[in-house]
Amino acid sequence: MINIFQVFTRPEIEIKQGDRLIVTKQGLTYVLTAGKAIRYGSHLEVTCQEVADV
Repeated sequence: MINIFQVFTRPEIEIKQGDRLIVTKQGLTYVLTAGKAIRYGSHLEVTCQEVADV
């Protein structure tokens, strides 16, 4: 099973496709690979896939 996440951040943050992100939410840490990022005036939206083997 492949876990897909949407990551939202400030628009001035630069995230490129293929970047590795480490995200902690509610005490759980996820290692993600960034997919295509969509930049809006108010935020950056990045579709990410969880890395299976860390």
